[in-house]
Order: sequence, then C-alpha cells, then structure tokens
Amino acid sequence: SWTRFLTRLELTLPADVRVVSIGLERDKADVTGLKLRSDRFAVVLDLVARDPDALPRTIRALYASPWFDRPVPTKEQSGEKAAPEGKRLGVTVEYKDAQGPARQEGKK
Repeated sequence: SWTRFLTRLELTLPADVRVVSIGLERDKADVTGLKLRSDRFAVVLDLVARDPDALPRTIRALYASPWFDRPVPTKEQSGEKAAPEGKRLGVTVEYKDAQGPARQEGKK
C-alpha cells in the first residue's frame, strides 16, 4: 500500500532529507539491469537536502533498511547560493513490498 511505502520511506531517510518526487514502477528492470521479483518495485527518488553529506548518508540509510535495496545515486546538484532548499539529489532504489520486521514499522 502507499501508506506502508511512505511510512517506510520516512523511517529510512535521514531526517533532514526531503522528498520532492517519487516514481514507482513494478515492471521496470532493477538498477542492475536484471528483472525485478514480483514483490519489488523500482523507485526513483528526487530529494533535497542542505547537508553536503546528505547523499552518502541517504545511500547508507537505504542500504541499512530492511525495505530498500541496491540504491544508486543518479544526481547531485548544488542549488543557487541564496536558494533555501539546498542540494538536489537523485537516487534509484529497489523497494521490497513484502512485510519487513514489524518492530521497526511505526517507530521513528
């Protein structure tokens, strides 16, 4: 469900990283070029963060999550000097739709 996906994404991403857009596809090949299993989706995330280390922290958080796998950075753009939103980040990742550990869901 979308609610479960968004809850898991919120629990996984670093607190200072904001989501700008989400692309979700079941039939797309995974980020390595192999076909995705039936319980997985290819997710394209467009993010924004002020911290210069946000991209590596986001990649580490996705790897550590029981619900996401194989994160691949797709972009990292610095914003304008006076822009309040900061850096634009792009990440493609696999989302595992199967039930993950219940102890982590619903806790932040």
